[in-house]
Amino acid sequence: SAIDVIQHEVNGLLADIEDVSSLTAQMSHLIESPETRALLASHGLQTVQAYDWPLVAAHYYHELYEPLLREPRP
Repeated sequence: SAIDVIQHEVNGLLADIEDVSSLTAQMSHLIESPETRALLASHGLQTVQAYDWPLVAAHYYHELYEPLLREPRP
C-alpha cells in the first residue's frame, strides 16, 4: 500500500481520504515550492529503485522458489 512506500514530506505527500483542505494545501505548496518538488522527486526516484523488476524477481526467487527447489523429492 502507499502508506508502506510513501513517507510524508520525504518521498511524497499523504492526505487523509476526503480531506480536501489538506490535499489542496499540499498541492498549493508543491506549486509554490520548486525546492520541495525537486526533493520529493529525487527521493521518490530513490524509493522506486527498490521495486525495479530484476530486484523484485530476484527477491521472489530467493524467498519462494529457491527453498522449494532445495526440498528433497520423493
